[in-house]
Amino acid sequence: MPSREANKLIFASDGSAISNQQARSNQMILGDRNLLELSGEDHKRVRNALSSFLKPESLKQYVGKMDAEVRKHLEMHWQGKQNVTKPHLYVWLIGVAPDETLTFNILCCLIFGIRARNPTIETRGQIPGICIRGETNEAVISDKRDHTQCFAYYDCTSLVRVLANDLDVYAAVLQEHEKIATGKLPGEFQTWEEVAKMKYRWIVALETLRTVTPIFAVFRTALKDIEFGGYLIPKIFWATSMTHMDNTIFPEPTKFDPTRFENQASIPPYCFIPFGGAPQICPGIEFARIETLVAIHHLVTRFKWKLHHTNNFFSRNPTPEPTEGLPVKIIPRA
Repeated sequence: MPSREANKLIFASDGSAISNQQARSNQMILGDRNLLELSGEDHKRVRNALSSFLKPESLKQYVGKMDAEVRKHLEMHWQGKQNVTKPHLYVWLIGVAPDETLTFNILCCLIFGIRARNPTIETRGQIPGICIRGETNEAVISDKRDHTQCFAYYDCTSLVRVLANDLDVYAAVLQEHEKIATGKLPGEFQTWEEVAKMKYRWIVALETLRTVTPIFAVFRTALKDIEFGGYLIPKIFWATSMTHMDNTIFPEPTKFDPTRFENQASIPPYCFIPFGGAPQICPGIEFARIETLVAIHHLVTRFKWKLHHTNNFFSRNPTPEPTEGLPVKIIPRA
């Protein structure tokens, strides 16, 4: 169903015809009460609870904490190194590995008020869970998938590659950030007002999301036969990125062009959907925006980097990963 109308059918459903029910394998990983699994009033209730925390009015007071976590992360994984085999800038909140903890640490700091130490995967039978340990190594949070779950995915890997390959885009991003940083004292954290000025950086991120969509496809369950486009649809496997590469919506879709997002109101609804679509748009979109802008600010103002290979292919596992990894040579900025 590669069309705007099909996307609207998925996102605007009230739960009476289409359910969010996932494949059993997804349920085993995420739990049967995760946000992707809920429909109707349950989905609305949990989403509203998350939104109350993740709305801009709440997040604006946490920009400094996000900034601090990004600095710690870069000092640990980038500072003083000549090469990085993986940019260490993405994480599944479920399935977290010890070296992929930027978003995970930020969420622990903001939501639970702790500095996570050694997040580990623990299993019960074949079902994974997360054990978060605090500074004293005690199990602060032990998640066995018995209660409502949400998960987060954040990825700067594709952006690292874009900024290495397109020097004009890198220069424009750097210029914007240097202008914003003028007059700031060394070590001073980013502010909400400064993040709001990072306009070009955000449209670069949006264009990256258009060309390399984090989630390839989503399962939906038809609760009854649905007629659409002259077809009777009993089951739904919905590819999320089809409209992103439609040349009637995005001319020259294979070309990387951030300027197509300068006037976002010109893009028809339900056509650009990396965060879903109203009323089911991701409640974490503002969180992702702030973290992305803060992270890239520190990357471009403190480092230059070169890719060790020019292979632009990626596979999905289930999110996009470069087929040969993304080893980079780091060059500190003077």
